[in-house]
Amino acid sequence: MVIKQYEKYIDNIENLEYFIFDVDDNLLILDTPLHFQHFEKGVWKNKNITSSDFAEIRKKYPNNYMDNIEWKADQKYTFIEFGDTGPRGSNAFLEDSIYAIKNKKFGPSWEVLISALIEGRLFAIITSRGHEPSSIRSVIEYIIKNILTANEQERMKKNIEKFNIFFNVKVKFDDIISQYLNSCYFMGITSNTFVNDFNYFPQGEKLNIGKQDAIHKFTIWVRKFAKRTKLPLSVSFSDDDINYSNAAKELFMHMEKSLDFPEMFYVFDTSNKNIKGGVQVKI
Repeated sequence: MVIKQYEKYIDNIENLEYFIFDVDDNLLILDTPLHFQHFEKGVWKNKNITSSDFAEIRKKYPNNYMDNIEWKADQKYTFIEFGDTGPRGSNAFLEDSIYAIKNKKFGPSWEVLISALIEGRLFAIITSRGHEPSSIRSVIEYIIKNILTANEQERMKKNIEKFNIFFNVKVKFDDIISQYLNSCYFMGITSNTFVNDFNYFPQGEKLNIGKQDAIHKFTIWVRKFAKRTKLPLSVSFSDDDINYSNAAKELFMHMEKSLDFPEMFYVFDTSNKNIKGGVQVKI
């Protein structure tokens, strides 16, 4: 991309603000079950738990959350509903998301996502689920077509057009929104796509590293836009799992900030549902 007519559009774009979202209990409260075993009264019993329950287990047992004195799990069966190879195939994530949306089961970062869409800002969805990028993207497409009003969709298109002109992006698609979503990033860190991209499967202690690697890839991508414009850049990450929030903080703290443009990172820990928008840490 080569920026043309920079002076003409610099007054309309003051900063580059991009977002990274976790899904479960952060964007949406999904009912997708995880199949665990729980030690109760001297006996191991099968027990389905929620993703928020799983976050609590990871908080208590960060390195052995699938094999400890209270909980046991199997990598293949436990998360079978959290990927595209389960009984519902690639429709699972979309079905659960539509159900949550229709029942207004929104997480603390939902409104931020809606604003980012309307403003035409680049964003990433990075989840520990195993859904492929196309499955995650299908949920965003549903939101745009069914949740945004006609007025909001029109504002979204105009904002995308503004950024396209600013960055001299020539749309190769009839649908400007498809072109926009192609520039966003969708990653399930336990998906086949992640394994193919990063050459490892993130489990156990590598689960946090998997999220860090995906966050880093998106951050490097959006940094290119700031480098070309010298505009202030901000990248915000939100997650309800404190392990992932801490992993993001660690990543951002060790990333050397650019000397070419103002740059700031934010991490929003949304684990405490009583704090609207989560706890913000500026890095």
